[in-house]
Amino acid sequence: MKHFQPAPRVPTGRALMLGRLAMTGTVLAVVVIDEATKAVALGRGVVHVNQGVSFGLLAERPAVAALLSTVVLMVVATVAWKWARTAPQFLAFGLILGGAVGNGLNRLGLGRSAGVVDWITMPGYPAAFNVADIAIRLGVVMIVGQLAWSLLHAQASKSRGDLQDPNGNARGSMTG
Repeated sequence: MKHFQPAPRVPTGRALMLGRLAMTGTVLAVVVIDEATKAVALGRGVVHVNQGVSFGLLAERPAVAALLSTVVLMVVATVAWKWARTAPQFLAFGLILGGAVGNGLNRLGLGRSAGVVDWITMPGYPAAFNVADIAIRLGVVMIVGQLAWSLLHAQASKSRGDLQDPNGNARGSMTG
C-alpha cells in the first residue's frame, strides 16, 4: 500500500510577511534590552570585555573573531529568512539574530573599546555573559527542540503508519 503525504502547509504572502516582521521585532527587542543592560553594567563598572567569541576563544585575534562572527550572523540570517515558517521558528531565529547583533555592535566598539561587554556571572559557571548570550542560547535550544520534536514525531508516525503532520492533523492517504 502506497501512502500519499502532501507537503506541509507553509505560510505565504501576508502570513510569511507577518512572521518575518515578528522575527525582526524580536531582533530589535533583544538588541535594545541587551544594550540597555550593558550600559547599566558599564556605568556600575561591573563588566568584563571579551574581545573573542564564546568563552574568550580567539581573544588574542579580535579581527578574526569579528570576521567569524559576521559570517555566522549572515549565514544564520539567510537560513532564518528562508527556513523559518512557524511562530516558534520566527521567535527562535529572532532571539539568535538579536543576540548576534547585540554582541556584534560591541565588537564594533561604538563609543568604547571593541569587545563584547559581559556582565553576568554565576558561581561555578566558567565565563561571564550577557543578555545577548542568553538570547542566543535560548534560540538555539528552541531550534534544537523543534527539530528533535519533528524527528521524534515523524519516527513515531512512521512506525504507527499514521498519516499526520507534526501538528497532529490528518493528511489523508491514497492507495494504489
